[in-house]
Amino acid sequence: MRILSHCPGPTRPGGGRMTVECYDAQLAARLDALIEERLSRSRLLTLEELNGRPLPIRLRDGVARLLSPYL
Repeated sequence: MRILSHCPGPTRPGGGRMTVECYDAQLAARLDALIEERLSRSRLLTLEELNGRPLPIRLRDGVARLLSPYL
């Protein structure tokens, strides 16, 4: 069984998408449930919310974005 995660995001490396090959039906079902549960708790941020975050948080996110191909 092969699963493509439902995470939206750019297609560049580390950009929110991943492919998992799983040959255990129970594990695949648990992973699907986990992904769906996390997506159900998520929400889109407005540009105002994104820009209104504190500077240390924006710096942390910028560093994480730069390092994401290596993480």
